[in-house]
This record gives sequence, structure tokens and C-alpha cells, in this order.
Amino acid sequence: MTLPYVQTAVPGTIPAGTAIAAASSSEDMSFLFRNVLTYLKLTITPEAGKIRSISVVSADGTKISGDFSVDCTDPDMEVYPRPDSYSNIVLRASGQYIEPGDYYIAAFPSAFHEELFLAFEMEDSSYAMLSFIGNSEYQGGLVRDLGEVSYLDYVYDDAYSVSPSVFSCPYNED
Repeated sequence: MTLPYVQTAVPGTIPAGTAIAAASSSEDMSFLFRNVLTYLKLTITPEAGKIRSISVVSADGTKISGDFSVDCTDPDMEVYPRPDSYSNIVLRASGQYIEPGDYYIAAFPSAFHEELFLAFEMEDSSYAMLSFIGNSEYQGGLVRDLGEVSYLDYVYDDAYSVSPSVFSCPYNED
């Protein structure tokens, strides 16, 4: 299965192609369906400014999107990233900018066990950075609500020791 590293921001919805579930059957032929991904919820307020994209980057390189498999014999249906998976996710606006509202970003459950950086790209190519520490108690199928995002402190990319190119997705926009 594949969790896209580029997801489209539509207020109040889970990004298309990310509502992935796995199923296993028991001896009595009953099926157990389980969501295998975790969702990061952000509420963007009008005060946040004109955001073009939001990038989520694993601080330690943990794979948080891309190709994966699920062990359906395991009662927890654990997610196993493939070697060619990515340590980032990009949420792109469906229009020119991400409008105020609630947004969900799908990720592998392991993303929330480590520190994540969020980079908000503004209309003038400046960036604001936020980080949060994951929690191993959060597992697949749950929503991790990070609360409101407003009054972000934007700076130009040369202020960062890490190039913002790590916050963009590895694909051709043409």
C-alpha cells in the first residue's frame, strides 16, 4: 500500500487516498477492519496568514509516508514502511492558499513516536517552523489534535541552518 507524501488540503476532510484500512478474518469468517494510519489535525486560523503548503518532517529520519505493508496476523495490524518510503509529508493547498479551517495530515503511526517539524510556507517564500514531540501511546487510526495555528513568526529561509529544501517534496510540479 502507499501513503502519498503529497496530500491535498481540503478543510474538514481526510486527504484523498489516505483512508486506508486493513482487514483480517477469524475462523468464524468474521472480518476485522482497522484503520492503519494516524492523522495529525491542525486548525488554521485567519491570523496564520496566506499559507501555500505545510510540510511535516521527521526530526530523526523516521519514515512517515510512502510505501508500506501491514501484518494482518498481528492484532494491532502494525505498519511496516518500505525502504523507499519518505521522512516527510507535504500538505498542499487545493487552491492558491490553505484557507482557515481544520486540516488532517495522514502519516504512519511511527511518526508520532518521535519529534516532528512543521514548516509553513507563506506566499512570499518565507517559512515558519513549529515542532512537537510525539507520544508512543498514540497508535494507528487515531487523530492527534495539535490545536490552533495562528500568528506564525515567518522568516526567510537563509535564517535556518537546515535548508528548507528538505521541506519540499521530491517531485516535478510541471
